[in-house]
Amino acid sequence: MDETLTVLRRHLAACPEMTVQDAVKLLYQNEFGPGHMIPDEAAALSYLRRELETVQAAPGPAYTDVGNGLVRLELAALKDVLTPETLCRMFTVSANAPRGDAARFRAKLDLLYSLPFPKTETDAFLAAYRTAGFPAVHHSDRYRAAYAPAYRVAERVFGQFAAVFAAIDRQRTAGTPVLVAIDGRCTAGKSTLGDAIGRVYGCPVFHMDDYYLPAEKRTPERYAEPGGNVDRERFRAEILRPWSEGRDVEVRRFDHSVFQPFPHGDTVPWAPLAVTEGSYSLHPELRDYYTLRVFLSVPREEQLRRVEKRNGPEAVAAFRDRWIPLEEAYFAALDPRACADLVFE
Repeated sequence: MDETLTVLRRHLAACPEMTVQDAVKLLYQNEFGPGHMIPDEAAALSYLRRELETVQAAPGPAYTDVGNGLVRLELAALKDVLTPETLCRMFTVSANAPRGDAARFRAKLDLLYSLPFPKTETDAFLAAYRTAGFPAVHHSDRYRAAYAPAYRVAERVFGQFAAVFAAIDRQRTAGTPVLVAIDGRCTAGKSTLGDAIGRVYGCPVFHMDDYYLPAEKRTPERYAEPGGNVDRERFRAEILRPWSEGRDVEVRRFDHSVFQPFPHGDTVPWAPLAVTEGSYSLHPELRDYYTLRVFLSVPREEQLRRVEKRNGPEAVAAFRDRWIPLEEAYFAALDPRACADLVFE
């Protein structure tokens, strides 16, 4: 609840005309996201286009955090940055993801009493709100008059990495095939971003984790090479080279039981947009295949915290003593960050 209360206070400080009704709307979005599924995406896109016609493009933050992994994508800031189709997909994939718990939302409503609204005003609104069955609400007239809100609620990843989606939209609009690489430190969000791009555009996402070194290449000499602990040769031969030539590829994932790639894999039809995510994807032998290069970083303390959360406490030592040093040697020697078009700290 601490994060949610911080979000409420931050919004109130930024928008002092906010009422109890607007705070309830924020809590509803915090718990349920957009609050309803979007069965007709074409209708949602048509509505968004009409709204964008009334919104004047303006510089500013791409998103406003509503907590719980969700944001308000600000249409004024993104109108000339993302295509309407991309904005709509961000909204619809977020809306159609299962989310929210009614009991938890009702508990969050108690946070309203920590805000400087008159208690009688809060009591009256919540009494009527409970009687109505805790529905989604609109912004108050006072809030609309003061701030003219125009946004779409979506997952935070879409706001945080709006610049990546904007770069993809520019290349797609130019009509050229797009191949994106997402390199960077472990736990920095490479898989999350790759998955988000795949969900928005419906494109293939290749994973460097499918290209571990086979047994015969696991030599001291190979591990001494910066970036030597992935099978970049196989990834280049089986994925990047044929894909760059407009051919379908066969993704053969790694069989950890025998330290070899599976003999057969899944055929991925060529498409005008694809993504590679994972450390070492911007190795000098691979980086020239990409049209968009992204590098993600994360502070060491936060990195180890995320390792523990994702992999469990028993995995921290292995990452700290083996895998992270191998990554850092690669970063120091081959500097993939320097070739990146976009860098996120």
